[in-house]
Amino acid sequence: MGCAWVVWAAAAAVLASCLLDALARLVWRPRAVAAALRRQGVRGPRYRLFTGNLGDIKTLRAAGAGVALDVASHDFTPIVHPEFREWIPLYGRVFLCWFGSMPNICVADVDLAKQVLSDRTGLFPKNLTNPALVKLLGKGLVLANGDDWHRHKKVVHPAFNIDKLKVMTATMADCARATVSGWEEQLAASHGSQLELELGSQFEEMTADVICHTAFGSSYREGRQVFMGLKELQFLAFSATLAVNIPGSRYFPTKNNLRTWRLDKMVRSTLMQIVKNRLAAKEKDGYGDDLLGLMLQAGAAPEPGAKADQQLLSMDEIIDECKTFFFAGQETTSHLLTWTMFLLSTHPDWQEKLREEVVRECGGGDDDQLPTYDMLCKLKLMNLFLLETLRLYSPVPLIRRTTRTAVEMGGITVPRGTILTFSIATMHRDEEVWGADAGEFDPMRFDRGGGAKAALLSFSIGPRACIGQNFAMIEARAVVSVILRRFALSLSPEYVHAPTDVITLQPKHGLPMIVTRGKLKSRPRLPPLASPATTPTSAAAPRRGTAAASPVSHAPLLLLLQPCPALEEARRLHAALLVGGHRPGTVLVVQLARVCGSAKLEDVTDALRMLDRMPRRNSFAWNAAIKGLVDTGRFSEALDMFRETVRDGSVAADRFKYPLVNCHQGLCCAWSG
Repeated sequence: MGCAWVVWAAAAAVLASCLLDALARLVWRPRAVAAALRRQGVRGPRYRLFTGNLGDIKTLRAAGAGVALDVASHDFTPIVHPEFREWIPLYGRVFLCWFGSMPNICVADVDLAKQVLSDRTGLFPKNLTNPALVKLLGKGLVLANGDDWHRHKKVVHPAFNIDKLKVMTATMADCARATVSGWEEQLAASHGSQLELELGSQFEEMTADVICHTAFGSSYREGRQVFMGLKELQFLAFSATLAVNIPGSRYFPTKNNLRTWRLDKMVRSTLMQIVKNRLAAKEKDGYGDDLLGLMLQAGAAPEPGAKADQQLLSMDEIIDECKTFFFAGQETTSHLLTWTMFLLSTHPDWQEKLREEVVRECGGGDDDQLPTYDMLCKLKLMNLFLLETLRLYSPVPLIRRTTRTAVEMGGITVPRGTILTFSIATMHRDEEVWGADAGEFDPMRFDRGGGAKAALLSFSIGPRACIGQNFAMIEARAVVSVILRRFALSLSPEYVHAPTDVITLQPKHGLPMIVTRGKLKSRPRLPPLASPATTPTSAAAPRRGTAAASPVSHAPLLLLLQPCPALEEARRLHAALLVGGHRPGTVLVVQLARVCGSAKLEDVTDALRMLDRMPRRNSFAWNAAIKGLVDTGRFSEALDMFRETVRDGSVAADRFKYPLVNCHQGLCCAWSG
């Protein structure tokens, strides 16, 4: 009996302790923090028990999820980060919101952001509260803090010095030439002068190949599994940003956690094999002088008689650093190039200016000469163009830090453990900093002085600024130079301007472009887009065309923009075509319309049945079916279908990879729930 009382007393004590801890974390601390900040003039939306303001943010983002912008509009904050657009007018450029019970001070003030990002005391470390993000990037240079960060930077920094960049430039240009040569082969095979391409996926593979060759001495083929695994981890990490962080939940065997652990294991084992291949060649070729070689030298066992702390990196840290650079070295540069091509296509006057500069400094491109580092450094106009692209479409639109202890920031005493979120996209459109034309495209603003470059935060600033920013800028110049010497670019009528933030800023439906051999003589006609008020918010799929050879290749697009009864019209057309014996290409178009129409009407079973019957499936059909499953709550089936497209091997070769991977934010919201 006495033992039972002891057990009950211990259990009651533990329960009381947990209850008090929960009350402190969920009630007392939020009240105290909100009151302390309110006294200092920092206000925000009302705190809600358990969820904080995550529900408000999800609602605001869901409202803009189906909205498309006009191609002339560069202000995507109302649909990408609507919480800033909603709350800044109410609470000011520094306001408080809540991620669950965690206070989050949102900052849209350039001077305050520069103060924090330039800090060298370590009072504002990187935020590690998202375990999926740690799995994605590892505890490498991007997420490391304190002494670990100093140690990693000491090893990695020499891999990006000017001498190394000069050597890497040839590889960057060669990878770009290989891509452009592929376009020319497709043109030759079609006997035409124009080609419609989805450039987002092209740049993903190209930049992946560049980072594999320059930093790891491998190729995209060897690292393909790593990139595909990191892509899915990226979506899992993004979905977790708007999920309530329950203490200890990272260890629960939930579906998302199990998938994250499996992906992390696969990525690490693939990277380990790349490392082992380099170690196996050490006796013959040494470690090498690229990034991987420098890390392996730093991880080598100390020589006899050497200092005990000479080994700077463990093998786990080397693998983490590999994850960091496989992702960051490819993802951000890929989207910088994507948005650069978008702006070039919508500003043909600038496209012609840059082409003339490239031909003048790098040659005409009719021979096999590739642009060198010295040539690329002379491209002043291109540099201005890239800076303006970074301002309007920063690859990373948010930067997050946390407070290690209670600290003063701009006259505000910020409590320990507070998340700081800096909206780069909002600050890059601040008219007080950039002038009345802050929302307009004008590369020459960086040539007029006035501190424009100092206010550009795309690569961050201070000691934690992106170590690979020179690498990214040289790679962008090399790729754009190789393309402009041989092709003119215009925006496809199928393009839908809907930027989205999935940790990095991406075009939600990809970037379909028309590339033309030779110079662009006149301004292309931009596609008319519906206003946000009339744009369908539940479109079944990105509005992408099918094969240009079909005389009704735009039928799916037209049907999607019709009211829902278009499904019946598609069925009648399909029946008539089958009776009339029309060619398979035309039949396929109408089948495609049926799939999209069915998914739009939430008749997903009919859509899946038609998908199975189609002799050839493309991104339009896959996306319609997956989106239909997501919209009707069949999330497991949607995820299984997504993985099927990855496993069957067609994803890397077909043009539908990019929109398929990037257009389903609804699925991420379901995961986070």
